[in-house]
Amino acid sequence: MRLPARMGLIAIPLLAAGVLSGLALGSDSGDDASVADPPREPPRTVQEREVHGEYDATLDPPPAGVEPAISADEAVDIALKSYTGPASAAKPTFAMYSDSAYEPFPAWVVTFEGVCFGPHSAAYNPNGPPAPVETCTNTELNVVVDAMTGERLFSYTYR
Repeated sequence: MRLPARMGLIAIPLLAAGVLSGLALGSDSGDDASVADPPREPPRTVQEREVHGEYDATLDPPPAGVEPAISADEAVDIALKSYTGPASAAKPTFAMYSDSAYEPFPAWVVTFEGVCFGPHSAAYNPNGPPAPVETCTNTELNVVVDAMTGERLFSYTYR
């Protein structure tokens, strides 16, 4: 069966958009390869409370005897499925994570350093389209992975 000519014009851009979005956002297709695999720093365990900016993310030392069910490398692999952009380093940190929505739980917080997130809107240009903004507002992305189940829960930036 042959598709009408107009259908081809729609299908090709949609197919291209799907392929490109899969490259940019990562996928859970079962393929463990990612577009970017930054250098991995050795894992660390939080030794004293850390608070991540206004986001209210708090990392506390895990209680004695609490060990992650997944390794730091597994946590980084899971985090890379949701962020496949360029980064200068991946830093896995084991801690008891909490914030205003979550009670403390064992987590790997995988920090991708050297990322570039621009502002949420382009600069106003009274003479035409918005002017591009060349600055990075945040240069770290933190991906929270449940250390017991391996589930990627969410990500946040604060610096």
